[in-house]
Amino acid sequence: TTVAPHTLPLSATLPDMKSSTNQYVGLQKLYKERAVEERNVFKAILDEVIKEKGEDPSLIDDETIDSFVKHSHILRLLKGKKWGWLDESPAALTEYAQTSPKQLAIHLALSTLASLHSKHLLSASQSQTAEGQESEFRPTLEALTAEAKSMLPEGVELDETEFDNAIGEAARSPTADLPNTAALLGGVVAQEVIKMITKQYVPIEGYCTIDLVETWTGMLV
Repeated sequence: TTVAPHTLPLSATLPDMKSSTNQYVGLQKLYKERAVEERNVFKAILDEVIKEKGEDPSLIDDETIDSFVKHSHILRLLKGKKWGWLDESPAALTEYAQTSPKQLAIHLALSTLASLHSKHLLSASQSQTAEGQESEFRPTLEALTAEAKSMLPEGVELDETEFDNAIGEAARSPTADLPNTAALLGGVVAQEVIKMITKQYVPIEGYCTIDLVETWTGMLV
């Protein structure tokens, strides 16, 4: 048999299933034999990599390798995406408008707010008057709505209720720093930082949207 490339080694632990004793024993034997085979392939690859680094393969004992292979099924490979990828992907926006209207509405409301705020800061920095430089950021509901819809591909419509709720909240308190929101955001960020540092937990992938009114979270990945 051959081992498929770029796959994790098979664990010798047999998955739960309904079978007779004879069938179970037979399957268990197959799993163990295959696990040993894939463990040996992994060991050969590991030895080769260690030698390429100019080190002695014996530095890693068999017990450590066996333990790693046994638990390697919990590993996950996450390929990060460029910041802002969603707003630049018409296909993704079209899909999420249909499958995840609430998540997309929240995301667009905040993206719109950030976009208008950046434009406001640029305008203020280029203003020749003190009044213009010190002007407060107060986006209107109309401006937010127009900016959000300009991000969507032509012909794509959002759920009006979800969109109006999200945009309305952005217009009502565009720069408010609420204690409960700040506390939650700080906790989420700290949690993700710990995940990345320890490399022991699966970090959030994509965009995580949170509705504190309904105590609800959703993902756009």
